[in-house]
Amino acid sequence: MAIRFKHILLIALLISAVHLTAVALGWYERTVWAVDGPLHFLGGILAAMVFLRLTQKPAQEQVRPLYAFFAILGATLAGSLLWELFEFSMLKLAPTFATQYKLYSTSPADLLSDLGFGAAGGLVLACIFIRKGQRPSPPPDS
Repeated sequence: MAIRFKHILLIALLISAVHLTAVALGWYERTVWAVDGPLHFLGGILAAMVFLRLTQKPAQEQVRPLYAFFAILGATLAGSLLWELFEFSMLKLAPTFATQYKLYSTSPADLLSDLGFGAAGGLVLACIFIRKGQRPSPPPDS
């Protein structure tokens, strides 16, 4: 199963649609964890998909499963961390916008749970890809 750009776009649109719906309906005020966790889980899947799309190569050029697992997980954690830095920056640089669209972490515990959900999403995709024998390619020789 090759990851195509349309797969990445569909996940990104799904995350955006659910987030905007949750903001419009006030779900973040009532049950933050019921919305925020699954969205960060999907965000982890999205980060892993982008990484895999950028590193996909033919089967003969693939790396060992353990290396692939940690590479996918590392890329997912990096993506999750970048998203949390974006949220923090938005809260500092455009607080009205960030508050209106709920683009911020409410506490350190929320930030850590967001990172955990993101990592879990990447972990699921890593396990699926490794089980199917599809892994990212090795880094190019220098």
